[in-house]
Amino acid sequence: MDGVSVTPAKSVVGKYYEVLKVWTKGTGCCILLREKESGNEIYYNPYRYPLCMTCLGFYEKLKRYVGQTFLSLAKRVETEDGEIITPPEGTEYRCVDIGLKMNSDGVFLIMEGADGVKVEAFPIGDEVYEFVSTKRISLLKKQYGDNFGKQIAFRKVDTGMTKEMVVVAWGEPYRKSEIKKENGTLETWSFSDNRYVELLNGKVLNVRVY
Repeated sequence: MDGVSVTPAKSVVGKYYEVLKVWTKGTGCCILLREKESGNEIYYNPYRYPLCMTCLGFYEKLKRYVGQTFLSLAKRVETEDGEIITPPEGTEYRCVDIGLKMNSDGVFLIMEGADGVKVEAFPIGDEVYEFVSTKRISLLKKQYGDNFGKQIAFRKVDTGMTKEMVVVAWGEPYRKSEIKKENGTLETWSFSDNRYVELLNGKVLNVRVY
């Protein structure tokens, strides 16, 4: 407003805004915000500056993770001291708080291990990228059996799994192809990170990860 193209961070940090109006054009978006106390208005482009602000409702919603127990998926995480570590698969952590790092990674979960070391984790939908909750493991075991359920929870695909199990573990493939054979239909599913699954008559026949 008033000819200022980029609002200085010190003018908005710690303040609360309500959405007045939203404009969309193609994949772009612009939001008009009003600061609750002063009434000052600013325009916010979440596509150019996606981590400048966070929705309070989203922040509050993430508190449902606090107190839950998670197991490591052996992915790289950052500690409070800025060190990058890779906890062994299955290492137990507990969500103890929600963090906020603006102009960087946005909202994140703070996980604490048995050794007292706290690390950052990032929610994706109803899951956490670097961890899996013990609650989700139990649900998947109940739905798909102890063996397949645990593998799916740890985002692994194995022979004998059904199409549904593969999708739950890895998501939808970006490409599918099929060949009619004497003993049935052979499908090849392609996933990101050079992962491929071959299915014969709807069951996993082979898994290839390069």
